[in-house]
Amino acid sequence: MNITIDTAQNIGKRNEQQDAFGTSTALSGEFTDHGGVLAVVADGMGGLQGGALASLAAVKTFIESYAGKERSEDIETALKRSIVAANDAVHTTAEENGFGDNCGTTLIAAVLHESGIYWVYAGDSRIYLTDGKALQQLTEDQIYARRLMQAAEKGLVDKELAKTHPQREALTSYLGDKTIDEIGFGALKGSVPKGVTLLLCTDGLYKFLEEGSILEICSKNRLTPAKELIAAALAKGHRSQDNITAVTMYNEKPADSVKTQEIPETKREKSLAAGFSLSRLVKRSFSFAARKNRKKD
Repeated sequence: MNITIDTAQNIGKRNEQQDAFGTSTALSGEFTDHGGVLAVVADGMGGLQGGALASLAAVKTFIESYAGKERSEDIETALKRSIVAANDAVHTTAEENGFGDNCGTTLIAAVLHESGIYWVYAGDSRIYLTDGKALQQLTEDQIYARRLMQAAEKGLVDKELAKTHPQREALTSYLGDKTIDEIGFGALKGSVPKGVTLLLCTDGLYKFLEEGSILEICSKNRLTPAKELIAAALAKGHRSQDNITAVTMYNEKPADSVKTQEIPETKREKSLAAGFSLSRLVKRSFSFAARKNRKKD
């Protein structure tokens, strides 16, 4: 695999940068053979104390934990183990600084490997996959709105209430408590098609730049779209622009083969590349009884 990573970040209109990111590019080629290439993004919770410390601790610990992966350990297990380690680090950071429960962060992490694409997450930062023709969100926003809509579909709550509830944006999972309320993870197994891009971003990007624009930029600029994505969001001039972080991982095509494959329609939406149809998208999540809703600024 020939993977190009591009990263960009901006403070937006906030007083402090509470996003953090990191990659495994410093690890040896021998590690990459079994561990692939890792990218991690975290969004410290601005309404809580220590958001910047939380996101930095989460990213640093996640990468260190994943770097400890042995060849015999599968990627999915290593990712799940690493997000638990990252959560423990954030919780410890909160205790050591006297923040109590007021310290937390979202986290998304993805691995590109010869055997497929793997990811794990908690919170509402997002991972997208695109082949230049379609944009697919691989993560689910772990926010109260998702639960409200699920309840509305079952007739348990009024649909209008689900659409207008004042706590719709409250997080239902994040890193910082003793345990993570909900861990999302998934995998697309099989040879990764050349020409696909993974985008990891915080809500400072997708809430301020529509997905159509994200797709257009990632389609035209395959190698270094991160800075262009952030510039496009900032160009909107939103008064409440949040911190923005974008990390892209592009599986390069050979120079003489740059055409994107045609994408067949599926029942729900377009598939993303040959062999990566939505029917093969495996998503599972663990739910725990006790949950605390937290809302970021």
